[in-house]
Amino acid sequence: LIAVTKIQALARSCNSRKEQSANRDLLRRIIAATTIQSSYRSWKCRIEMYIVIALVARIQRFYRSRKCFTGKPTSFSLRGSLAIQNVGRMYLARKKYLRIRERMHQAQIIKS
Repeated sequence: LIAVTKIQALARSCNSRKEQSANRDLLRRIIAATTIQSSYRSWKCRIEMYIVIALVARIQRFYRSRKCFTGKPTSFSLRGSLAIQNVGRMYLARKKYLRIRERMHQAQIIKS
C-alpha cells in the first residue's frame, strides 16, 4: 500500500511538471506573438506617419508656390498652411495616443 502511494505521488509530480512546462511554453508563445504584433503595428504606424508628413509637405509646397505666384503674401494663404500643419500634427498626435493606449491595454491583459 505504501509503495502504491509513493508511485502515485511520483506520477502526479511528473504530470504537474509537464503541465507547468507546457504552460511556460504557451506563455512564451503568447509573449512572442504579442511582441511580433507590436513590432508590426509600430512599423505600420511609422510608415503611415512618413506618408502623412510627405503629403502635408506637398500641400504646403503647393500653397507656398501659389503665394509666390501672386506676388503678395495674403493672410488667407498663411491661415491655410497653418490649418494644414495643424491637421497633420493633430493626426500624428492622435496616432501616438492610440498607440500608447493600445500598449497600456495589452500590458494590463498580460498582467492579469
